[in-house]
Amino acid sequence: MSSQPDGAFPRVNHALIKQGQYIGLIVSVVGRTVNFDGQSNLEIECSDGGRVTITVDPEYNYVPGQVLEIMGHLMDENTIQVGWGGGVGVALLCNDTDVS
Repeated sequence: MSSQPDGAFPRVNHALIKQGQYIGLIVSVVGRTVNFDGQSNLEIECSDGGRVTITVDPEYNYVPGQVLEIMGHLMDENTIQVGWGGGVGVALLCNDTDVS
């Protein structure tokens, strides 16, 4: 994992995630919820229209269309992991708003 200054979290979108330069870091991404598999995979649509998978706790309360800010570990070019000891999390910004 790359080193990262405390409290410094790059804000990314789908295109920046796909570049791969932030893998292993804690990142922040804003997006609208579009799908949840009921287990641990939440799909969001980022502000640039790309979709990213967020690995969340199975107890996550999915509501379609919510706009969230996610802070988590970027595991690969498509997955951000939230929780599980390095924590970070999910913050509701609003319901049913255009993020583009």
